[in-house]
Amino acid sequence: MIPRLKEAGVTQVFIGFEKIEDQDLSGVNKQNSTENNEKALEILRNYGIGVVASFIIDPHFTRQDFKRMASYIKKANIQFPTFSVLTPLPGTELYEKYKEKIITRNWELFDLMHSVLPTRLPRKEFYRELARLYLASYCRPGYLIQGLSNLGRTIFQGGDSCRYASTLLKAAWHFINPNHYTRRLADETRID
Repeated sequence: MIPRLKEAGVTQVFIGFEKIEDQDLSGVNKQNSTENNEKALEILRNYGIGVVASFIIDPHFTRQDFKRMASYIKKANIQFPTFSVLTPLPGTELYEKYKEKIITRNWELFDLMHSVLPTRLPRKEFYRELARLYLASYCRPGYLIQGLSNLGRTIFQGGDSCRYASTLLKAAWHFINPNHYTRRLADETRID
C-alpha cells in the first residue's frame, strides 16, 4: 500500500503514536505497540514519506516524563511531533471516566492544549515543561537549519508566502511560550 501512496503523490502522513511505552498505549485502549509505530516510521521513511507523529501528554506527567518524551523523539528522529494534552471531551468514555475530576467548565479550554484535569506538577510548571518539549523537539540542529532554510525560501517568494511564514512563526511562538498557555487560565477561578 505504501508504494501506491507514494505513486499517488502522498508526501506526509499523520500517525497517532500517542504514547512511548506499550503499557501506556494499552491504558488508552490502543491496540498497537511502540514497536509497530517504529516499524511504520521506518517503512514510510524508506519511501520518502514524512511523518507527523502525535503524542498524548498526560496531566500526571512529571519532569522526568517530559524528558523521556523528548529523548524518545530525538532517538526516533521524529521530524514533526505534535503534542495534545489529554482532554476528556463530552460524549466520550474518557469524559465519563474523569468527569468528577474536571476542574473547569470553560469549554474554550477543552482545546487539547490546556489541561482540564488536575496536573501533578504545579500548573505553570506543567506548561513550562510542555513548552520545553516543543523547543527540544523543534530546535534540534539539523531540523532547525532545514526549517530556517525552508522558511527563508518561503519569505523570499513574497506575497501570500510572507503571510504564511508570519503565521507559522506566531504559531511556533505560542507553542514554545509557557505564558501563552497560562494567560488563558488567568480568569478561570477553579484553576490555579
